Amino acid sequence: MRPRHLLAALLASAALAGAGCGAEERSFEGRTRAQWAALLENPTTPLLQRREAVDGVGVLALDDPAASAWLLAKVRGSDPDEETRRRAVLSLAACGEAAAAALVAALDDASPRVVETAVAALGGWGARAASAAPRLAALLAAPESRVAHQAALALGHLGPAAAEALAPLLAHQDPTVRVLAVGALAQAEPGSARSLGLLLTAAEDADWNVRKRALTALGARAADAERARAALAHALDDPHPFVAAAAARALGEAGAHATAFVSRLSALLGHEPGPLRAAAASALGRIGPPARAALPAIETALAKEQGAAAAALWLARWRLSGEAAPSVRGLSELLRQGGAAPTALEAVESLGAMGPAAADAAAALAGALSDRGLRLAAARALEAIGPGARAARTALEALQHEPNAVVREAALSALRALGPPEDGP
Repeated sequence: MRPRHLLAALLASAALAGAGCGAEERSFEGRTRAQWAALLENPTTPLLQRREAVDGVGVLALDDPAASAWLLAKVRGSDPDEETRRRAVLSLAACGEAAAAALVAALDDASPRVVETAVAALGGWGARAASAAPRLAALLAAPESRVAHQAALALGHLGPAAAEALAPLLAHQDPTVRVLAVGALAQAEPGSARSLGLLLTAAEDADWNVRKRALTALGARAADAERARAALAHALDDPHPFVAAAAARALGEAGAHATAFVSRLSALLGHEPGPLRAAAASALGRIGPPARAALPAIETALAKEQGAAAAALWLARWRLSGEAAPSVRGLSELLRQGGAAPTALEAVESLGAMGPAAADAAAALAGALSDRGLRLAAARALEAIGPGARAARTALEALQHEPNAVVREAALSALRALGPPEDGP
């Protein structure tokens, strides 16, 4: 069986397992679980057939989970072929609790690919794999970055047990490990007092990447935790512009709860063009009308900003003032000017964020559909605008046969949002 189809088959097997009760023994590609197992146990079975046998046992694993897990664990621990062992791990994941110990043992496999697969399988189990949290946490220091990053993703799904295992790693000597630990912690235990305290400590780390990641994570607590808002406000003065920008964006997630920091954010609009000015504008826009006092600073910044912050400034102007026309004109002009690709993309996305209020930009967005780097965002923006973007119908219809399925579906969704043609039923 082709590897890319194995996971789907395993999931289908699990869904159908209960339906076979009382019926004749199930089979997969013409063989029962026992027949696939016999092929695996035969040392003379050719390599490709052994791989197929591993898949077969996995697809039919729930017919006898314990026996399947034992056999697959044996294959994973002894087969010299890396791909066979990797497939054995995938099949072990379908055996349920009977395979828990075998999946943890697979974390010691000599192949990073096999280890990565085992890590992903344990992460897919969520809280059921809580006992594996210490082993997964240790892998954040793995020399293979793909294993370390997969371990961080897996830990994020394990819940409180992961947070307990991650806490000591916030003091690890390697800043890359600390960054991964912060990200996993924010996912594993997002609302607890423990995670808030650990993130606040990480926000003062000596390494700027760690501080930036911690501050970004604190954004999710900014609306409900005064301590988080205070830390974010303090970090607006961080000497590293990327860290200060992360703090500003995260502070914006507090919405109206960050009104007390409007003057601080307004002052950042006078910063040299770059990420900090854009982040401050974004934060003020997220705060919304309570930040109206920042409008003069936004107007001043717009008068001299032609770079990456321009789109964020125009969007903030609309959110604070409620006046759509000036921002639609400004963003449309940014789009027509082209220039740096990120600036044009941000202009398109900002128009989409304005929704129906950006209806007058339909023609400019229709033109953006001809740009491969912008067409997906432009289609989504037109969908957000809705019926007011009917002027873009012809350009959207031209994408109905677009080879890129994601772009094609976005165009079709936009056409549905536009409603029927004016001369239609």
